[in-house]
Amino acid sequence: MAHFPWLDPHASAITQVAALGLAAYCVLSAVRGRRRYGALVAAREADDGEFVRRHYRRAMIRQAVVTAAVLVLVAADPGLRGADVGLRLPHGGQVGRAVGWAVYLLVVLVAVGCVLRVRALRGRSVPGQRHFAALVARAGERRAAAGLSLGAGVSEELLFRGLFTAIAVQALSLHPLAAVGLLSVLFGAGHLYQGWKGMLGVALIGWAFGVIYVETGSLLVPVIVHVAVDLRALVLVPIEQVSARRAGPGVGPLSERRGRPAARRRRAPGPGGRGRPGTRP
Repeated sequence: MAHFPWLDPHASAITQVAALGLAAYCVLSAVRGRRRYGALVAAREADDGEFVRRHYRRAMIRQAVVTAAVLVLVAADPGLRGADVGLRLPHGGQVGRAVGWAVYLLVVLVAVGCVLRVRALRGRSVPGQRHFAALVARAGERRAAAGLSLGAGVSEELLFRGLFTAIAVQALSLHPLAAVGLLSVLFGAGHLYQGWKGMLGVALIGWAFGVIYVETGSLLVPVIVHVAVDLRALVLVPIEQVSARRAGPGVGPLSERRGRPAARRRRAPGPGGRGRPGTRP
């Protein structure tokens, strides 16, 4: 394309079919991911640390498989260059835009993360955290959560902003910005377990990553910022001090998820001035 000389994919029919297969896998994974998240919520409820660790490991394996699949397709198809999927460094005027986006967004993320961390430690609710509360790392899980964040940043950017954008530009003759906009819908739908509000937020974030990718011609900044976003969500901002009633469904004692904390649920005093003691937490 005239304005995007770095993006000139000529993927083979086999690669295009494989990309379609990966898209179908994303849809299936979204449906299964909702069930997996439900199981993770139950594990949190039962304090099953082994299940949680296994959930992290399996998620990272899936991320590694997706990353490997995209890299194999690019390596095996002479019509699909690394540059076509964002595997290049910014050049010329793109360098300034890349540095500007990276510095600005990282500063914002760190600042917002610190504010939210203080809120969490003080027992106040963290906006949006309830949509993925079961994934937030607890004590002893932060290293695995960091690995999950790194894997998500690399695999999802390489797949959605890299391969899928190249195929959409070639097969559908879309402008790169239109392609990343369309794919942000699929990206948001892939987070079905977060509910419609969570999916909308993720779709908007995915669109922002796509715009940065198109402006810089490289996946470098989107990957860095994506990893930072996930680290902020899963590692930097804790959940231990957040009331389970505020943390979202499936997190915290069952008695607290059904309304007010159990220690406060007491029957009103009867005529004799005595009431039945409330249920212990």
